[in-house]
Amino acid sequence: MIRALPLLLLLFLPQGEFTEFRFCREGPRPDVPSYCLSLGPDGSGRFVSRTGDRDMEEPMAMSEGAAQKLAALLEATDYLADGARYESGRNVANLGRKTLAVYGAWGSREAEFNYSSIPEVNTLLAFLDRIIAQELLRLDVDFALEFDPLSLPGLLDRIQSELRADRIADPVGLRSILRRVADDRRVVNYARQTSEQLLKEIEDD
Repeated sequence: MIRALPLLLLLFLPQGEFTEFRFCREGPRPDVPSYCLSLGPDGSGRFVSRTGDRDMEEPMAMSEGAAQKLAALLEATDYLADGARYESGRNVANLGRKTLAVYGAWGSREAEFNYSSIPEVNTLLAFLDRIIAQELLRLDVDFALEFDPLSLPGLLDRIQSELRADRIADPVGLRSILRRVADDRRVVNYARQTSEQLLKEIEDD
């Protein structure tokens, strides 16, 4: 009876207690990069970009609010319970294969498709695509800090434009890189001041 207790506990765990979520978006052509996210329920994980046969892997961490948003969007899909039905079957162009996978006490669930017409799935995809775009922008700023500081003003202007247009999925997740720019005395004043302004806008949001 004692040995059966762990199994019983797993059966009654809420589905939201997923242990890992993965998302990959392939490029529609070989020359277009592919991207993958691997995230735990706390929003920490890995980001991988692939161009041809070259992979670049970096650690990433979403804010608590963004992690909660991801959990809510997954719950809205019933944790990919109907993943086999995500492909619309419509005759549409190759938009790049999307692969979703979630793992938890209930096992694993996956979905692979080119185009889906399910609203909850597309809402999840839109959020994930914005996370990918934000991660790419964060990595660009990180690279510029080390090797190309003169490109920082343009990158920060892009962040400001995206933020004000509400196209940043996780503004709080940008705090760390913006603080690095603002505190770096080697960076031109305009970039440092813009970073401070962006931090204030994120705080006030």
